[in-house]
Amino acid sequence: MSPNKRDISELTPAARGYLAGFFDADGGLQVWEEDGYPRIRVAVTQATPEVLYRFQAAFGGSVFRDKDYMYRWHRGGYEFVKQFNDELGPHLLVKKERVNAELAQFARKSARVRK
Repeated sequence: MSPNKRDISELTPAARGYLAGFFDADGGLQVWEEDGYPRIRVAVTQATPEVLYRFQAAFGGSVFRDKDYMYRWHRGGYEFVKQFNDELGPHLLVKKERVNAELAQFARKSARVRK
């Protein structure tokens, strides 16, 4: 399976809870426009990369060091972000409502662009 084609549904409930906790604390959705099209991705930032490699193993995506010397994992695409939310969303305690609202807003923006 390619690095960006993981089967998220194979995560154990414990792994979902663990990763959801890190996402709640240090992750979020990033939404922006590029060349007139809305873009979306999931990202988690940490001072060390170990946990981010767990995200990468589970979901694909990229781990890199940013200009502030923090490590970041991210993966984009609306379909992936929806699947990520379907799997981890039930375990989110802090960011559940915000993630759902941002996904809905992104879907509305995307629908306007396609018309």
